[in-house]
Amino acid sequence: GCVFAGGGQVFVAPNGEPTECLCQAHLYCLLLFLLLSVFVEEDLGNVMEDCDCVYTYTVPQFHRDVQDETAPEWESLLRVVDEAVAHHHTSLRPEGMHRLTTLPPSIAGMHAITTLNIVGSGVSTVPFEIGKLGNLESFQAYMSYSLHWVPYEITHCQKLRDTSYSTRALYGNHKNDPLFPDLEQDKGPIPPVCSVCQEEAIATDTVIQCWTMIRIATDTVPMLVNACSEACLRTVADHPGQSVSKGHPALHLGGFGYKDVFDTLEQMPPK
Repeated sequence: GCVFAGGGQVFVAPNGEPTECLCQAHLYCLLLFLLLSVFVEEDLGNVMEDCDCVYTYTVPQFHRDVQDETAPEWESLLRVVDEAVAHHHTSLRPEGMHRLTTLPPSIAGMHAITTLNIVGSGVSTVPFEIGKLGNLESFQAYMSYSLHWVPYEITHCQKLRDTSYSTRALYGNHKNDPLFPDLEQDKGPIPPVCSVCQEEAIATDTVIQCWTMIRIATDTVPMLVNACSEACLRTVADHPGQSVSKGHPALHLGGFGYKDVFDTLEQMPPK
């Protein structure tokens, strides 16, 4: 920093001692930065490797990250989840989250979990099994910059009251309005059963995929819907948290056109 005295400039080093040498003051700052970098390098790892697919006005594609299942962080996460299932833990905050790209399907067994914290993670895909967490009250995903959407299954978490995301990283957010992946060109992940009714089995050739924006808990978030029928799509369209912005259809296929999913139903082959 610097202060002005008698028309002159006196530079103040971080230790509070004044110096008239700009280079010396900068050297102090540089050394301080290098020291801080050593201590926080692990925490900055995720931030420094963020994707930029929501910061350019082009149609993004789904992240196809494959989790390294030999990574110590993944093996540790599996153990932590198993312990949470066995001992009915109420909160989960895995270590080394910036090395993870997803969560294991086994989270479905964490029936006692009320708080799921993946802040600062590298997670790009939340598993469909999150909808099985019937007691979940808090889902914290702030600074998980590769997380651009969540599955519609999260709406089945009836007790969810508190959420946090990095808003600018979400598809369709109100701040920088990034596009959604085009589901006609780039199908997203497909669960074994319908996202909505949670009963009917679906497959690549029968699923009806679409995007929607729904306010759940404390945030409006983009959700990928995998529906088995028009009836289930109507259920999504009637969701009380449904949020329509900028004139887009409530349920659309993404891309540049934001094609209304209901306009495409008659073009689909019969089941």
